[in-house]
Parts: sequence; C-alpha cells; structure tokens
Amino acid sequence: MSYKQQFFLTLSVGIVLLALLVGELSAIRGGQTRLALALEEIAALRHEREALDATRTLADRTAEDRRTLRGLFIPRDGVVAFLKRLEDLEKRSGTELVVETLSAAPLSPEAPFDDVALRFTATGDFRHVVQLLALVGSLPSAAMITSVRFETTPAAEGASAWRAIVFLRALKERDVK
Repeated sequence: MSYKQQFFLTLSVGIVLLALLVGELSAIRGGQTRLALALEEIAALRHEREALDATRTLADRTAEDRRTLRGLFIPRDGVVAFLKRLEDLEKRSGTELVVETLSAAPLSPEAPFDDVALRFTATGDFRHVVQLLALVGSLPSAAMITSVRFETTPAAEGASAWRAIVFLRALKERDVK
C-alpha cells in the first residue's frame, strides 16, 4: 500500500472515530442535561415535601388552639343554643331575662363570621342583675357586652327592683360562598 493510500485510510478512520466520539460526547451531554433536570425536579419535590411536613407539624401543634378558638364563636346553627345558655344564666343568677331583639349580619361579604347583635333586659335585685352580667361576661365565647343601662323599677312589697338593658355582640360562624 502506498503512502498516500495509508494516509487517506488513516485519515478516514480518524474522521470516523472523531464522528463517533462527537456523537458519544453529544449523547453524554444530553444525558447530563436530563440528569440536571431530574435533579432539579427532585430538589423541588423535596422542598414541597418539607413544606408539607412543616404544615402538618404546625397543624398538629395548633390543633388544641384551633379547637379552643372554634369554641369561642357561635356555631353556624348555634344561635338557639346560645340563647339557651343565656336562659341557664338567668336561672343561676335569679333574675328574669327577656331577649328583646336579635339580629345577625355579615361582617363583610367574604368574612367567615356574622355579627350577632342582641338586646336583652335582666330584672331582679341589684346583686343578682350584676351577677348575671358577670356570668354573661365570662361566657367562653367571643361575645362582648357593648352597653349596659340600669334602671330601677317598682317591685312588689314596696321594694325596688333593678333592670339592666344590655346590648351584646357576638360572632357566629357562617359559610362563605
């Protein structure tokens, strides 16, 4: 074989080997790109899992607090039960309690609570009326006495009775649409 033929044969084999090497390098680079994308996806999934775990941990740690807070509000269907609690306080304090007005209105269109406004009168001797107000104020709910006005009224046997006109506000859960 002549020197020229050897040179062209060697050159041809070199070009073929170079083409194969470039192809392999390209495949390796594509694999590296896919590997980098997979590693990024794994990191994103790991971050999401850590965030989910942190949220679960927070939910578990605050479960008791959330139950306590939920108990502060009148349930969606709990207005009647709330009024019965007031009646129970009436009996415990020895007063006569009369609910005069009751209304509920949303705090805002997107708020999860209704503002419940209640006006009632409590009649009895002064000590019992004040005891009723203290009992109402200690209810485990987000109810707040906003105004109280005291009046004396004539009572049987010449003694005077006291009447408290009480305005109370509370928050009631509602479905937000």
